[in-house]
Amino acid sequence: MIQTIYSYEKRPELSELLTGTEEYYKLKSKITEYFHEKLIAGTYTNLGQDTVYFKPTGELIGLSIYNEFIIDSYFGTSHPFQNLDMLRLRNHDKHVLDFYHWEFKKEQLILTEFVRDTMFYNNEWVGMDDFVLTDKQIRLRLVKRE
Repeated sequence: MIQTIYSYEKRPELSELLTGTEEYYKLKSKITEYFHEKLIAGTYTNLGQDTVYFKPTGELIGLSIYNEFIIDSYFGTSHPFQNLDMLRLRNHDKHVLDFYHWEFKKEQLILTEFVRDTMFYNNEWVGMDDFVLTDKQIRLRLVKRE
């Protein structure tokens, strides 16, 4: 039998995530901000060598019509994205919201589009609650972390 030993340690550098977060949504927003800053924020280039900026605040500059990104902080019990890491790309003014799986491979951030899964029911295609990956990808090369 293999034994797993867990050790717990106090992480003072993360105390700001819990300070003043008595409410669920305040904690969720602080975790999301932390993920933005530590995981995604930075300067990237796309294949055409255009510069793309993911700001720690969630602002997005230089990527198609999108002007905002929101990383999934995994709060809640609904997981329609197959338990894959998910990033929302949005333009609130133009009512555009798209979902992408994100992953890093070496110095590349690879975004793969999610679309709503469908099934054929009563002679028509009906959207389901879950999402599946497509072949559409956005590949960005990390130039500098924020």
